[in-house]
Amino acid sequence: MATDKKLGFIGAGNMGEALFKGLLKTKAARPEQIQVSARRPERVQELAKTYGVRGGSNSEVARASDVIVLAVKPQILDQVLREISPEVSQEKLIISVAAGVPIAAIERRLHPPMRIVRAMPNTPATVGAAATALAPGEHATEADLAAARTIFDSVGLSVVLEESQLDAVTGLSGSGPAYLFLIIEALADAGVKVGLSRRASLQLAAQTVLGSAKLLIESGEHPGMLKDAVTSPGGTAIAGLHRCWTTTNAQTPRTAHFSVATDLNVDYRATWHEVTDSGPFKNPYRIGWENFLRHVVEGAPMRTDFAAGIRDVQFAEACYRSIKDGAWVKLDAH
Repeated sequence: MATDKKLGFIGAGNMGEALFKGLLKTKAARPEQIQVSARRPERVQELAKTYGVRGGSNSEVARASDVIVLAVKPQILDQVLREISPEVSQEKLIISVAAGVPIAAIERRLHPPMRIVRAMPNTPATVGAAATALAPGEHATEADLAAARTIFDSVGLSVVLEESQLDAVTGLSGSGPAYLFLIIEALADAGVKVGLSRRASLQLAAQTVLGSAKLLIESGEHPGMLKDAVTSPGGTAIAGLHRCWTTTNAQTPRTAHFSVATDLNVDYRATWHEVTDSGPFKNPYRIGWENFLRHVVEGAPMRTDFAAGIRDVQFAEACYRSIKDGAWVKLDAH
């Protein structure tokens, strides 16, 4: 669905570029409708030359746009909101892709009540295959949601959820590509181990994942049924699956790291903006916590420097011990 609104993209990194590139490619918007800003003027000039869009400062983009897409890192969102606040009226729609920053926090920096839609896309947006979750704020209208879907449907698929569910989306589709890349790499490594070239192994592994996802989506079948269709009695597929199951059951605490870390990540992201007086934009130990989760997922041993930014190192160590033992600690125990 095409839009006739003026669209402003504040932040022209990979995600920002992917979004307006998708709009242009699908003809949902014209170049003259789009204005972009970035930290580096040369970046804006490059995008203007490549796509025919207009450039400007953050304030200029906010002033000229009907829809403002905040495609910046969460760490600098507060600064950007302060800068554009004088140019943002209640007639404008704000769409934020800043992970972990709630709608209420954005609204407080502007002029409540504001029409805000929060989005959680993923990196396949850069190739037009994103999975995006959208959550409308209290004052967003159906027309606002439709405008947001026009933008994100131009780079893949979008679903509408409650904002409280976006933390779970971060662990699923937001982080999901990392897990799938690990699976593809493992499949390719296995191919190399039995004599295939690295190039052929990667091509076969990647196409297998792509084709399997396409089959699942287009058939509408349950993944268990599709799995059963591949596993003939006494065949190689069921033998491989059996090996995976027996290996996983023998190493439950370690192989549970992904699901446990996701649980912790969801529990933490849901409350991180409330646990410090400095607010959601300057949390002093968020980076330390994310480092801790990353190293848990990777199976690395706990070291004090991973938790250096966490307020309570003992709590972090207790989490690690619980994960190591195959359980997890709820954040409210803190």
